[in-house]
Amino acid sequence: MFRPGRAPVRLGGRSGPGGPSRGPLLGRAAAAMRWQGADWRRIQSFWRIGLFLLVGLLVRWRFVAQSAYPLGEGGLFYYVIQYVADHGALPVEIPYYSGGIPFVYPPLGFLSYGAIVRYTSLSLLTVMRWASFLFSSLSLFVFAALARRFLREVAWEFAVLSFATLPSTVWHTAASDSVRNLAFVLLLAGAFFAHGALTEQRGWRWTAAAGLLLGLTALVHPPAALGLGLIVALFTIYYGVEWGGRGLLVGGSIGGLAAIVMLPWFLFLYRSHGPGFVAMLRNGFFSRPHATIWLFSLLKFGPTREPFAHLWAVLGVVGVICAWVAGNGLLALWFLITPLHWSDHIYSLPLALGAGWSIGEVILPWMRARVVHSWRAVAAVLLCALLFYATLGATTPADYREMQPQVTKARLEAWEWMSDHLAADSWVTIVGEDSEWVPAMAQVCSNIPQGAEWTGQFVDYAWMYNALVSVPTYDELLRILRHYRQPIAYLYVSTPPGSGSWDGRDGEWVYHSEGEPLRHRQAFRRSVEQQACVQRVYENEEVVLFDLRACDLSW
Repeated sequence: MFRPGRAPVRLGGRSGPGGPSRGPLLGRAAAAMRWQGADWRRIQSFWRIGLFLLVGLLVRWRFVAQSAYPLGEGGLFYYVIQYVADHGALPVEIPYYSGGIPFVYPPLGFLSYGAIVRYTSLSLLTVMRWASFLFSSLSLFVFAALARRFLREVAWEFAVLSFATLPSTVWHTAASDSVRNLAFVLLLAGAFFAHGALTEQRGWRWTAAAGLLLGLTALVHPPAALGLGLIVALFTIYYGVEWGGRGLLVGGSIGGLAAIVMLPWFLFLYRSHGPGFVAMLRNGFFSRPHATIWLFSLLKFGPTREPFAHLWAVLGVVGVICAWVAGNGLLALWFLITPLHWSDHIYSLPLALGAGWSIGEVILPWMRARVVHSWRAVAAVLLCALLFYATLGATTPADYREMQPQVTKARLEAWEWMSDHLAADSWVTIVGEDSEWVPAMAQVCSNIPQGAEWTGQFVDYAWMYNALVSVPTYDELLRILRHYRQPIAYLYVSTPPGSGSWDGRDGEWVYHSEGEPLRHRQAFRRSVEQQACVQRVYENEEVVLFDLRACDLSW
């Protein structure tokens, strides 16, 4: 742990061996001046931290306030929470597919939001929208407390700035992030208490708090719990060398308490699915492909419209390496073991800490040594430039960065029509980009990959869905569905993102935008309409729905 100690204050006597005596009065005056200087530095640090936290709050609020919901992914979470709100219980299956997806997801987030919707007048989209902002904002303050345990003042301040503006922490504003951000706050708090329990012998209360938070994280989002579990294991091994058996006992106690907290989830799964739930959990953790070392992803530089993300990445890696050279191997180990499974929240932690170390322990000390007379002015300019660049990089409009697509009014109208006119067990094949929101909002069955991980078929469904997004002809569509043995009753085709909408002329809808994805989708639509058995049942400026039940599609 790297925290600055306070030098002892001498109240009088000699200033050193053989040095002149200041006398009691002069000694007290010197001590008072040292205390005032320390207080002034703390005040400066307080205001800088406050400014950086405010920047983080503003960029998060702007994302949420300017986005139309539903945003990005989250349809599966929306469906489950709405089911809890309507029925007061968790579902056993999610009827996205003909046989249904077994519900194996951890229950805490769904039950919490379902209770809010059930017993208040708030709409579910409103709850999911502002909950993602609330917990993303809370993560700023919890991270600030966690980072203070590892870094000195200036490095700590810039680590907070890095975390406040890292795209991987700012952009979690989709509906599903109402659950993921909650898990992330629990992860940060759990890491804070685990570090205190393993380094400062805070007693059983800190150990119990860390175990409780690890268990609650697992009840909200298992990948976040995996990340926290690795962090606790790393702390246990790293600091257990000094503690010996006591450190291992604390780490084991944290894991044991977490298992006790998770017990109700396991009992629910056993009651719903029997002993087979163990295989479902195994499928859920291992059926998704994922990288294990963020360093490999970092090295894939190439062109990007988000240069600021790479700035923090470079500073973070430089800081991690310099910390290792300086004798702090914890950050480097933390960086290397961090899993990239689903959320990119988790790897932002060692990256932000490394960026803070890079600026506070490497760049600014070098400036003090090399630019003695003007380093404060240069540091002020550097701070202003970082703030400007950070804010610009984190708040770039959606048209200029990779963001989750916003669902338009035309798509919402199409889903409402489908909900009113199609049976709940109607099988709709999606050729578009709307993913899980179609079955969630239209209340139909579909072929999206979300949820298929519990059956061990996530990769198959993901390959199929990606192939359907760019399918060129009707015959190729049938070949893909036949290969994956998927039924089809209705075909949903939507406009590619960024290609505009359709314009009504002479009773027909035509595209008025240019671009290869648009022409590709237009050609596919013509090949479908040429089939005599196909009937167009709904159309607006962005969505067209075909009825294929009259076609011979048995396989």
